[in-house]
Amino acid sequence: MYDRLGPVRYRTPDPEPLIKFYKDVLGFSLRSRTEGQVVLGSPDRDLLILDHVPGARRVDRATGLYHTAFLFPHHRDLVHLLGRVATAKAPVEGFNHHGTHEAIYLPDPDGNGVELAWDLPPGEWPVTNGTEIDFFRHEKTFDPEAVLAEFEADIQPWSGIPEGSRVGHVHLHMSNFAATRDFYHDLMGMDVMMASERHGMLFLASDGYHHHVGNNLWKGKDLPPAPDDAVGLIEYTLKVDEGALAGMRKRLEAAGHRLEDRENGFFVKDASGIGLVTQVG
Repeated sequence: MYDRLGPVRYRTPDPEPLIKFYKDVLGFSLRSRTEGQVVLGSPDRDLLILDHVPGARRVDRATGLYHTAFLFPHHRDLVHLLGRVATAKAPVEGFNHHGTHEAIYLPDPDGNGVELAWDLPPGEWPVTNGTEIDFFRHEKTFDPEAVLAEFEADIQPWSGIPEGSRVGHVHLHMSNFAATRDFYHDLMGMDVMMASERHGMLFLASDGYHHHVGNNLWKGKDLPPAPDDAVGLIEYTLKVDEGALAGMRKRLEAAGHRLEDRENGFFVKDASGIGLVTQVG
């Protein structure tokens, strides 16, 4: 029901450190590899595509990825992931309990933000106004020491991220609040799940999920898009209903957006110049 995102695609000057991180530390599977591209994921789906682009460079003052949230089906997966991260002494940026999901935050070797996440049952989410999510209206906390204690007490083997693992959401640095809301809500047809101009935050989703696409202004307003040789996000994949695709295409073209046909969908850049691929699914 909530499975609306396909793989994310990154540009990297050297895929080897990323392969080691996602495969050896986080337990992703190496699904395919060619001279210019590596695909990592779970046993049943692609989650991350790495394009090898020698000379790709880091660019800070631009729109783009804040983090990709990889969502796991069982709390035990999050327990073992934190244990593996601790064992590998990988840098961790923080932990949080959002009321909707538990999250561990860390960078990958290229500096792409990673969120490791597990969803609570929807009936426990802090819903307000009938449909919107109030991520601040709860008293739950994430205790990493308790989670590590669970890891140490679990003697059953864990063989890596399991089937059912997926991209739960992408969180982006946007350039303009109103334009981003117009793009995702009015043109793409997504529901606004949380909007706060005061905090520079805008979360949208389909099917009543807490968020599939997050946006923030924490880097500043009116940032330019990342250049074509920037390390990091090239595009993410948004799965849509077949019956909604034609209307979506019509609204985007009428608003002046340039579309490129892709298999079962199209590529378009959002209001911040961030690439996304729609795909029927």
